[in-house]
Amino acid sequence: MQIAVVFFFVTVANCFKNRENTRLLMPSVLFFCLLLLFPYHFTKCMVNIAKFYLEFTVDESCGKCTPCRIGTKRMLEILEKITNGEATKQDLEKLEELAKIIPKTSVCGLGQSAPNPVISTLKYFREEYLEHIEEKKCRTGECKALAKIQIDPEKCRGCTKCSRNCPVGAITGEPGKTHHINEEKCIKCGTCLNVCPFHAIG
Repeated sequence: MQIAVVFFFVTVANCFKNRENTRLLMPSVLFFCLLLLFPYHFTKCMVNIAKFYLEFTVDESCGKCTPCRIGTKRMLEILEKITNGEATKQDLEKLEELAKIIPKTSVCGLGQSAPNPVISTLKYFREEYLEHIEEKKCRTGECKALAKIQIDPEKCRGCTKCSRNCPVGAITGEPGKTHHINEEKCIKCGTCLNVCPFHAIG
């Protein structure tokens, strides 16, 4: 929470130094509010949150200056690679380099503040980025491309609820016996996690 407060007020201070850049506040306010509504990084993927705000700034960019128009898109592409488990450490280095260049070279406040969520999450939650890249793992399970859904044989009671609700028929098993997930068929929609009454899927 302290991170969100510091991030917010530093950005507000920068905005008042350059009053015409009122759009500078928008991504900062949203980032601050999200961290307030979803406390804390134990339940929300910080990489995914950074990606969410880059999507916002890419959509909002007027396209007038190249650093904002192209730079934020390149940052978003790298974040997508990270959340899909396709990134390397070189991609992380490129992301950090872009995050330093874009604020210095953008014309308006939107471009100047666009990398802030990435900078903040890299500073305080760098280990989550490295987990995505090196271990191909998302600790919160939000990044579906990295999710590994499995059935715990000790908890499964064979109630068949998961197999009956699976939209692609990826779960098999006889009533009263441990069920199994076919990873090739599984689309990682999370339906089985929500319907299992014994919390045997995770």
